[in-house]
Parts: sequence; structure tokens; C-alpha cells
Amino acid sequence: MQHDAATFSLTEVPSEGKSIENWVVEQGRRFALYLLGEVIKELDERFLQSRPSEWISKGFEKRRIETAAGSLEFARRIYVNRFSGERIAPVDQYLGWDKNAKVSPEVRAICAELTPIMSFRDVSRVLDRLRGIEISAEAAHQATQDYGSMRGEQVDSEIREMYEDPKSATGTKECTLFFEIDSMYARQQRSGKCSIEMKLGVVHEGWVLENPIKKRYRLKNKRVVIDSRDGEHLWDRLSASLCKEYDLSKCKIVINGDGAEWIRKGVKHFPNAEFQLDRFHWLRFLRRAVGNDVKALKVLRRHLENEDWDAIGKMVNELLERYPDREEAILGFWNYVSNHKGEIQDYRKRIAVELEIVRGLGAAESNVDTVLVSRFKRHRRSWSRSGAQNLGNLVELKHNEQLSEWIRQYRDARQGLVQEAQNKATKNKQTNKASSIAFSHWAKASVPYLSASIRPATYALRGLLNGNILWAVSSLPPRSA
Repeated sequence: MQHDAATFSLTEVPSEGKSIENWVVEQGRRFALYLLGEVIKELDERFLQSRPSEWISKGFEKRRIETAAGSLEFARRIYVNRFSGERIAPVDQYLGWDKNAKVSPEVRAICAELTPIMSFRDVSRVLDRLRGIEISAEAAHQATQDYGSMRGEQVDSEIREMYEDPKSATGTKECTLFFEIDSMYARQQRSGKCSIEMKLGVVHEGWVLENPIKKRYRLKNKRVVIDSRDGEHLWDRLSASLCKEYDLSKCKIVINGDGAEWIRKGVKHFPNAEFQLDRFHWLRFLRRAVGNDVKALKVLRRHLENEDWDAIGKMVNELLERYPDREEAILGFWNYVSNHKGEIQDYRKRIAVELEIVRGLGAAESNVDTVLVSRFKRHRRSWSRSGAQNLGNLVELKHNEQLSEWIRQYRDARQGLVQEAQNKATKNKQTNKASSIAFSHWAKASVPYLSASIRPATYALRGLLNGNILWAVSSLPPRSA
């Protein structure tokens, strides 16, 4: 979209009140695109005026790219190094726009922030509707994979550091920690089966009363960890995420889960850990066994909470005689609970904890639904293993309220790597005839915005540089007749 002017007249305001808001939003978007185009022109002029002698301008080339302001079409100068033959577009490099990219880094960052909470197709629709950004669902998916992959590499590096340098575990905080662990199966692409186990760890320090009237609680210092590999990776990931804050050798740890072997192995990772079988899961087996027999449910539940195995065995035999048609469910219940002797009793009866509020465990099941199921399983979504893990990395950051800051850091780091690669390529193309000046040095020339001729963009830029957006807009010259 090209705009020749960023001016408008109040005579153009729609006569119907319901249309005014959308009209104003559209004018703001037009202004943003116009301003971005003017900035590009000014940058292009700066590079022309400050270019080293070895760089020869070959004229303008057009380009179209999706920006945070919308779809922008512009022209900028292309330069060729007369010694090395290297061909560059300084404006593109300065803005961090990759040579063949159709989407700016800022738009990619927006996609990565949105995809943990909505589908790739919905991201495409929302950006088009709200900002006029024409981006495909596939482009949103690719941005997610790039960011998620980088986050995965970072996590793996933190795990390696934890093992190779034990002194990196600098945490000093001592308290009781609760690990509530569960998982769900996502559908794997091209297989038609739910074969990707997405593992979830919810870690917290206990409970805080948020609303005394409604008796609503929140988890204290909650964080989530997501991993689609084997159980060992989840425990490593948990340890790496905690060891810089907590002294895990001195913390009391309660691990709550459904009894899967990989969850029970968690006690081997922490010296002061106790495993508790998740109440939700053993109650589900119990209800299947007793059906509508409320009295049997109450009695068996009490025996289980006290781990009175003689009484439990006696009642199981009575249920088998009373309900022969429910034999499979009753035996399934018995096999499940008998394999977890010593793990059913509530931690509050086994471990002395110093907490202001002490409650039963059971946060994992609800978090599986809100964190995993809502994004990975609904609407028959399917995934590759790497794709599920990459998205999971971003979902984890989102629920830990770290995603926006991490994306900013990633984007800055990536820009640095791109610039480093560009400078290295320039250096490698040097000849004996003359030394090639790296682009980073070329780009150090001053920005002549404030000394430029009086143009609409100049007025606006002065306002923006002074931190006053209202002045920036009001400083635009009046529309000429």
C-alpha cells in the first residue's frame, strides 16, 4: 500500500456515527504507513550522502513487506561494491529486514506472542482485521517455529550448564515446593493417532487467599514447564528453571501425580522429595468401582486416606460379591491403588510444612486443560513432534508471563547475529585493491531528520523524538486546498 500524503480533512468524516471510529482507526494506520515510508526515504538519503567511495549506487528497487503498520510498498537504493561485487540494500540491513523476507521482524514477533493462545489461522485473521497485515497462517506458523526452536536451544543450554557447572545453581531460597505433574496426548500429523505426550509440570510454593468471601485461592509463585520428550527431560527442565532461585537440596518437595512411572521417578532427582498419588485420579477409579453406592464410596475413601489396606481389601471382596457385573472396574480400582501403597495418604499427614495456608493438591488437572488442551487438542489439531515442542516452549513462557520480554531479547540477539554475519561476509570479500568498509561503520552516520526540509514526516518525527505523540500529529501542516 502506497500513500502520497498523510493528511486528511474533517470533511471526510463519515456522516454515520457508527462508522467514525473505524474511519479514525484507518486514518491512523494510513499515517503510520506514510510515516514509515518517509523514514525509509530519509534513511536512504542518509546512506547516499555518507556512503564510502567503493560503494556505487545502482538506482532504486521496489520492495513490498508486511510491517507492524500494515502492508508497505517502497523503493530504496541498491549498492554494489566496485571491488568485491557485493550487492546490498543498506536500508533493508539497517531495519533488520532480511533480503527475501515478506514479513518484518516486528510482525514475526507479534505472531510469536499470539500463537500460544490462538490458532495460526486466527492469528492471520486478527492481524488482517486489526492492522491490515496480510500474513498467511503458514507464515505465522513459521515465526512460531523459529522463536520456539531458539527457546528450546536456550533451555537445552541451561540444562547442560546445570550438569557441567554445578556452581551455576546459585539459588538460596528455602521453602516447601509443590510439583503437580500431569500430561495429555496430542494428535500426531499423518498418523491419525494421539501419540505425542505433552508433559506439564506446575510448580508453586503453596496458596494465597485472593477472595475471602468466595474462598478463592491462587498458587503462590506459580510457574509451568512443558516438555514433549521423555520424563527425564521434564525433570531436567524443572531443575534448570528452579536451581538459580531455590536451594533444591534444602527445600521440602511434594510431587503430586497420577502414578505414571516417569512421574514417580521424580523423587530420585530431589533429595527431600515425597510422592503423593493424585486424588483426582484414584477417586476416578473409586467412582467407577462403586457406581451409585454412595455409602461404599464414603467408607472406601476414608480407608484410602488412612491407607488401611486390610479394610480396603475386605471391602473390595464385598463389592465383587455385591456387584458381579462391575468386576472389571472393581479389579481395576484394586490394581491401581495397591500399586501405590504408601503414596495415597495426603501429604499433610506425612510431612510437616510451615505454611500460612495448607490445602490439598490437585492443580495439575485443571492446568492441563487451560494450558495444554485448549491449544494443542481442540478442533482435532495435529502436530509434528518438533512443532508441538516449539509451540510448547512459547506456551510455557506465556503462562509464566515471560514471553514478551523474552521475544524482545531474542529479536535483539538475532539482529546482532544477522549484522555480525553481514560484516563477516563483507570482510571475506575484501580484495587487495582496497579494504571494504563494514556496513556497521557506514550506518554510524547521523540521522538528518531534524535538519531535513519541512515535510509532514519531519514535523511528526520531531514530536515523536520529544516523546509527544499528540504534538506529533497536531504538528502536521494543514491540508492544502
